[in-house]
Amino acid sequence: MKLLIFTLCLVSAVFHSTSASESDCKVNFTEEHGTIISSNATTANKNCTWIINLPPTKLIKFFFSRVSMRNPENSCINNLSINETINGNDSSLGLFCNDSTPLPLTTTTSTARITFQSNNSMLQNSTNSHFQLIWMSLDNPNVTQTCSKAINEPSGALMSPNYPNGNPLPFNCTYKIIQSPGKIIQLSLNDLHITNDNKTCNNRLNIYDGDDENPTMIASICDSKYYVPSRVFNSSTNYMTIRIITETPLAKYQGFHGVFETIDNRCGGLLKENGSIHNPGFGAEHEANIRCKWRIQAPKDKVVTMKYSSFNIAWDPLCENDYVAVTEVHANGTRGMPSKHCGPEIPGAIISNTSVVDVEFRSKTKDLLKGFKLDYSIVDNKGDK
Repeated sequence: MKLLIFTLCLVSAVFHSTSASESDCKVNFTEEHGTIISSNATTANKNCTWIINLPPTKLIKFFFSRVSMRNPENSCINNLSINETINGNDSSLGLFCNDSTPLPLTTTTSTARITFQSNNSMLQNSTNSHFQLIWMSLDNPNVTQTCSKAINEPSGALMSPNYPNGNPLPFNCTYKIIQSPGKIIQLSLNDLHITNDNKTCNNRLNIYDGDDENPTMIASICDSKYYVPSRVFNSSTNYMTIRIITETPLAKYQGFHGVFETIDNRCGGLLKENGSIHNPGFGAEHEANIRCKWRIQAPKDKVVTMKYSSFNIAWDPLCENDYVAVTEVHANGTRGMPSKHCGPEIPGAIISNTSVVDVEFRSKTKDLLKGFKLDYSIVDNKGDK
């Protein structure tokens, strides 16, 4: 204990300090360390307040080198109190009314209020109440300025950081749900309360169809009124991206909570590695009323080569009813002219001019024809060299 007191006193010697007599007992601090000392000379009634306000990525730790609160029996007229500020409201960390030295305290936010109340006229022939308090800033281990999580499980729950206890710090979190081709993702919102101001919408939940490279917005939400409970969102591919962005603090019981599950879509998906595409029932027949969409997404410096290893789809002169369509997607989101194929003849090989290619299979009629199989590879863009 002697060593601890010596260390604290040594630290306080180099910190900024203030006493209860300064600025009429009202001082605001933004420094990341310092000492607060009551004035032993104070005999009149005093109500002193010190406010420490640090950046939102910090916490405040308090060390007590001495606390001596003199009070009549069963009274707390003379006291030292420490409160932290959570979403504009004070939350008590401690109220001290006796001579015992408290253990160190740490806030959960970056703002604290220290109040010293003394009414020494109530006491006779007694030493005045006094204290010495040291504060230091700490990095907040729960800071979630940015966060990212890839999810491969077929079902699960998603929630904002620290849900449902709120979060005093701004954050930007991205959750990317990745499933195998032929699956889609269904997201159900169980709770959404992320703002008290639906006009500015500084806090927002964005839901995207696809990954974070070429996403399509499904919904952008800040108001829970029309969406919760049980608002359901479906992806069209095996990827869904959920991003929650907050610029203002979330109070307790604010945040979002949702659950997702994977649904068998039989065909379609977002593809990022070499492979092959074929219609449902390939080799036996292609069914009626089938519509499959695949997106082959290569890195930006790559292109896609495609070659049909099998092709036999019902024919019509304009390929309107049953067909395979290959469409290039440009970096700005525009789409090229689709290249449609139908009939019994195998189309020629294709080399894309872009890194993203959409392949669509449409079948309006049932036919014993076996359908198609398309092999694709991601290769270097030789045109860039």
